[in-house]
Amino acid sequence: TLTHNKLHKISSIDISPCENYILGLGHSSSEDHGLLFIWELQSGLIVSNTLFAVPRCHSAKWNSKIKGSLEFVLVAEENITFWRLNHLRNLEYQEAVYDRLVLKGQKFLSVSFLESKLFKDTSFMFVGTSQGSLMIFDTRSNTLLFTCNRFLKGSINLVFSLPHRLILCTEDAGVYSWKLDLVSDPSDLAKLLEENPDILLMDSKPFCGSFPSENSGNEVFLDYF
Repeated sequence: TLTHNKLHKISSIDISPCENYILGLGHSSSEDHGLLFIWELQSGLIVSNTLFAVPRCHSAKWNSKIKGSLEFVLVAEENITFWRLNHLRNLEYQEAVYDRLVLKGQKFLSVSFLESKLFKDTSFMFVGTSQGSLMIFDTRSNTLLFTCNRFLKGSINLVFSLPHRLILCTEDAGVYSWKLDLVSDPSDLAKLLEENPDILLMDSKPFCGSFPSENSGNEVFLDYF
């Protein structure tokens, strides 16, 4: 059992790419502060933890696309930060670089990483917002490359980035899909996303999903309300 006396509830967990650590995002008994924990799976001990005052923080996700990396992102409704567990097992962080005025009023809801052979020396992070926008970051510099602003109707609640396909799920029970192997340069990615995607409309909205492995093709399993 992995626990801590300050931890009131857990809102997000994720296993590290090396499968040695669990990243947990929770809240203290006073909902004003978030708690970020990293447990070592083998020993069950806490490797690192920190208390932060970021309201409405709901997702912490390892960057599993960079092998050997112990880097992750923390997504709150109004804030995005990149974190790293260094060799001393201390946490370091850097705020994401983007124009906050352009995205004013939009809440950050979902996140996914992409490392693809299609784009040499580039690793992407996709962030979906409450107003149907998709932000694309370069994770090597932690900067925003471009934004597809309000190009979908409804909140983007789930983002899945497979080696050759991007899938977005929206609040209005829409599932949108693009084939990434149609582009070979990052500058063409925004243009592709603003073109007509493959669309699947469902009777109810998806709330979570997964895919078996990066080598299993383009299958995604979705659970619905």
